[in-house]
Amino acid sequence: MKRKTFFDSRDKYLSFVNSTNEKSKIAFYLFKKIEKISTRSPVFNVLDAGTGEGTIISTFLSGLHKYLPNKPIFVVGKEISIDDINVLLSFLGDRFAEHKTLIFNITNCNYKDLNNSTSDNVKFEKLELVGKKGIDFTKILMSLNPYIRKNWKLSFNNKNGSIKPKSKIFLTIYRKDQKKKLKDIIPRNISEIPKKYDFIIASQCFKLRSPLTQTVKNIIKPLLSLLNFKGKMFLIYSSGKDFTGSFLKYYYPRNGFYKNSEPKKLISQIKKNIEKDKFKIKLEKLKYTFNNLSINLKEFSLNNIFSVWNAINYVGQVSEIEQKKVSYTKKNINILQKRLSKLKNIYFEDNIVNFEKERL
Repeated sequence: MKRKTFFDSRDKYLSFVNSTNEKSKIAFYLFKKIEKISTRSPVFNVLDAGTGEGTIISTFLSGLHKYLPNKPIFVVGKEISIDDINVLLSFLGDRFAEHKTLIFNITNCNYKDLNNSTSDNVKFEKLELVGKKGIDFTKILMSLNPYIRKNWKLSFNNKNGSIKPKSKIFLTIYRKDQKKKLKDIIPRNISEIPKKYDFIIASQCFKLRSPLTQTVKNIIKPLLSLLNFKGKMFLIYSSGKDFTGSFLKYYYPRNGFYKNSEPKKLISQIKKNIEKDKFKIKLEKLKYTFNNLSINLKEFSLNNIFSVWNAINYVGQVSEIEQKKVSYTKKNINILQKRLSKLKNIYFEDNIVNFEKERL
């Protein structure tokens, strides 16, 4: 039996996405940053370092269209989850109808591959969307399920619980009726994929307990190398400074979930690995909560208790193995409910590290 990690616990991920407003909060936060970006280049390049089920990138693209209604937008979205890609595709039909000159690329490649123009081990394919309306494109995109399942297979390491693609693929999607207009932008092979991006979204894209040196080396530094001059990158992750931090410490006292993700230490490690004064770095906070605003802190239903418990474990990236050590006994449910009733309000908090490239 494979060892589950927080990345492939699909049921808990969906429970969190559907019960909280984190994804929409992030999307609207990013939307506010659009008006401050440079738009001098003929194409606006966006990289989503982990699309998830697509709420963030889909909402963001709708906002981007408001500011850049006529400019071609080139998006690369990285995702390894078959289920998430299928949900993402269901959102994109309306985006292609709204913004005709959108080119959306989906890949399971790692960040270093995106910086390598000679990645000959990456399968490159294109899909031309035929139609005029969002429903035309949605019908085509939602029929891709067998194709996605065939090309996005995963391999699992039973020793350390890691997951990686069995093969690498890059799928480029665009409207056929825009092919002539976009002929100089649509990549013909992997070497023509942009090496620099104007806007990079990196939401929950690293393990909180990974060593800082590893996180910076394998994720943050490769992403920053893809940032265009005056481009912006947003690194978003759970802070542990909300109610979940104390709950995690109570139920898992020895695990140290946030010891390697304290923002000052993270930023300090980043600065050690990049050129001095090349990036302007700023830390911001984002608060979000449950969608169910009728939750009564004094009278939690059993269903709400499980939603809260799941959310606590999800934001802390608690593995399935670790969670099994804390059983759903009546005693533990009562303890959780008692601790929740002492709170004045329930909110979650993300750290958002803003990067702006100030010189080449």
